[in-house]
Amino acid sequence: MSDQGFEKAVKILDSLEPIGPRTQLLPRSICQAVVDRIDNEPKECGGPAAVEITARLLRNYPDFKAHDAKGYVVALKELFAVYPVTICYRATGKDGLPGKLQFVPKTADVKKALGDEIKRRDLIRANALWHMQEADNRAKQRQAEAEFNAKYPNAETRRRQVAELLGARQL
Repeated sequence: MSDQGFEKAVKILDSLEPIGPRTQLLPRSICQAVVDRIDNEPKECGGPAAVEITARLLRNYPDFKAHDAKGYVVALKELFAVYPVTICYRATGKDGLPGKLQFVPKTADVKKALGDEIKRRDLIRANALWHMQEADNRAKQRQAEAEFNAKYPNAETRRRQVAELLGARQL
């Protein structure tokens, strides 16, 4: 699945709306690709990526001045190192902390933003699984209806049978 296709699927799956009989479902292959991509993502981004993400965040705050700047940067790097790269990029992007906070975020703000992104990713994964489950439910329902309809004659045959039983003339 391409990055563009993944983003389109995520826009649909990033919703708190319940999935039910009227929901337009994504194809199973797309939902499975979203789940696989989320599941196969490395759980931690590691040192070099964490340094890059820390720099990405701090670039948005040109007036950055901390009492212990080196300690703050190290704390951010250590925090980012234990989260997946995509989560860190989203939390430090235009829709993340720089778009929400005017001043340099505290490490607690960063940790909360990362936690919120984890929750968002888990919601997307759960909705993809829910789409697949709803597709299975609909297929079972269609099969049950087809089996039920196969047991009984169609409307024209039933009309003819009723007419015969009542002794009426068929037209």
